[in-house]
Amino acid sequence: MNARSADDGLPRIVVWGLGRMGLRHAENAQRCARVQLAGVADIDPERTGLAASGLAVPSFEDLEEMLERLSPDGVVIATHASNHAEAIETAARRGIHVFCEKPLAFDGPQAARVLALAQETGIHVQLGFQMRFDADLRKAAAQVHAGDLGRIYQLRGTVRDAVSPTREYLQRSGGYYRDTSPHCVDYGRWLLGEVDEVLAAGVALSDPVYEELGDVDNATIVLRYAAGALGTINLSRVDGYGFDTAVEILGERGAIRVPGGRADGLEHWRAGGVSFTHVSDFLERFEQAYESELDAFAMLLAGAGEPSAATGADGLASMRVAEAAAISHERRAAVKVAEVPW
Repeated sequence: MNARSADDGLPRIVVWGLGRMGLRHAENAQRCARVQLAGVADIDPERTGLAASGLAVPSFEDLEEMLERLSPDGVVIATHASNHAEAIETAARRGIHVFCEKPLAFDGPQAARVLALAQETGIHVQLGFQMRFDADLRKAAAQVHAGDLGRIYQLRGTVRDAVSPTREYLQRSGGYYRDTSPHCVDYGRWLLGEVDEVLAAGVALSDPVYEELGDVDNATIVLRYAAGALGTINLSRVDGYGFDTAVEILGERGAIRVPGGRADGLEHWRAGGVSFTHVSDFLERFEQAYESELDAFAMLLAGAGEPSAATGADGLASMRVAEAAAISHERRAAVKVAEVPW
């Protein structure tokens, strides 16, 4: 339970959407020493009631009512992606800063309009790109930015899940390229700059539902960065062994590898072989990163942080690359990111 009082001078935030990610953010806010959790909301009254009871904060079933009643400094948006743009607009018109899970919106033009409104109203928009906040991945990025590897030749990223999402989720996901690749796309942009060209190919292998929905469950995206380096993103909805987000960066002076299924990189070497602990899902893998990104948002609200660690503009840029990948898959040809019509 959060024992801090509402008048302790800390920035006050609320959480909209109480699925797995929203509940995790609310729980992290309770533990964060820099912020006060003021309330939570979800359209599902049962979910809202259970969460509010455990968190001991006011609960609502409507975002506008919660913002009107509580007047928070910031709002965490963790609803389905189709609702993100409307929620950001609602917060922006009240001058409330936003931390939003990706994507900004379900389509590029809508995302661009949301960012324009955010700029017009003077609010900050931070995107939930937790890979930028992972301790191991930050160390790798620091070495790349410091020039320790020299000129970068290649970046390889992986996003794999052990178990396929539900059919309902897939129907509303926007397609695999748009749903999953933006995390690795953003991390690559952070390290290597903008993407110039994309070539993507995908297949439906694990379940007939993917073909029925016109989607894929396994895909590879090849990226050519404007700086000259190459990148590959390997995606799989079903790998059978656990969540995986391995990253490898190859440069003229060596390579850095960050294992994808654990956060500490600890391996046990014995006569019988090598073993390590593998996490079950993304919430476990990025447990520390989710705390760090919320802490950064709290610092932003208090005026003590950077303008934003992962901005709305970063979110739009990753959407554009993911869209180029989807177009490339359809055309079976390379696509310039500049060809994306928004």
